[in-house]
Amino acid sequence: MKTHGNLKFAGWLLAMLVCLALGACRQSPQVQAIDRGYAFLAGIQRADGAICDTVNPLFDIWETVEAATAIWNCYGDASDPVLTKALQFLKTNENKDGLLCHNVKCRKDYCLETTAEYVILLADIAGKEVVQTRMEVVKKLQKTSGEWEIWNPDVLENKAFPSVTAFVLAAFQSAEMAPLYPDAAWAWLIAQQNAAGNWGATWEYYGCTAYALWPVLRALKAAHSPASKEAIRKAIDAIDRDQKESSYWDATVENNPKKVSRALQTALVVNALPDIDAPKALQVTTNGIHFLLAQQQPDGHWDGGNFPIPNARYNKSEYVFATARAMVALHPRLGLNR
Repeated sequence: MKTHGNLKFAGWLLAMLVCLALGACRQSPQVQAIDRGYAFLAGIQRADGAICDTVNPLFDIWETVEAATAIWNCYGDASDPVLTKALQFLKTNENKDGLLCHNVKCRKDYCLETTAEYVILLADIAGKEVVQTRMEVVKKLQKTSGEWEIWNPDVLENKAFPSVTAFVLAAFQSAEMAPLYPDAAWAWLIAQQNAAGNWGATWEYYGCTAYALWPVLRALKAAHSPASKEAIRKAIDAIDRDQKESSYWDATVENNPKKVSRALQTALVVNALPDIDAPKALQVTTNGIHFLLAQQQPDGHWDGGNFPIPNARYNKSEYVFATARAMVALHPRLGLNR
């Protein structure tokens, strides 16, 4: 079985070839970094189209959604062969309602976070009509109190972590649909913000505050209410305050030796900030981009650290998620396609 280490040289060589083909000698270091990230993802793509951790494919569907999203967002080419293969893998693993779980073993079930990201991607590529039937199913899953539970069969606690509802609300926006209880959804999500200005952290959701900040701020930007604007302001203050050395973020669940990397956390925070018109947001984003550029590895990937599963039997690296989110974090300031 191939390992990440065994792929390093092959990945580096492929990265160089792809970068030449893509014209990575362009001036912008962000363009070059994205092209090298793409080459790395292409180099580890499985024959079935999945793009995931080559040692422990525990999140093979989730990671493929994230990798495909990064490729689409950065290049906007629906005919890209890597993207096409990835989408075919995802299509093959839909359940009867067109929803996705986080890995192939649970594909008859669903994970609302994975499904929401998939819906957003499909709507962006093919239009809202292709996802509306799926979202009718998701609509019926909302609780009257406003939130959704993840359903993921591997998540036994923290089923209604704030990121779940935030992902789903963003998917409704992409589908141009409304949930059953929109006011309750926004009110519930805003009410989950804690005194520190973030939405908390728990190991089932990458064990860092950056993970929830990413989808929650994306969702709140579309609410346009005084309450949502105040929640965003508090979050920006927290993000500014928590940036380390004017460079990166590192806020993980305590007392867990396994944790995701500073690079992944920084990418997630930068992903949370586009289109927020605030001086603090612009400054910390600029700082974060410089950090991400410096953290890219020679073969084109970003180190994501480890998923914080508190079980000695599991060792899950997060370089695919980190690479995908770093690419998207770098993209909006390039003027590429979108």
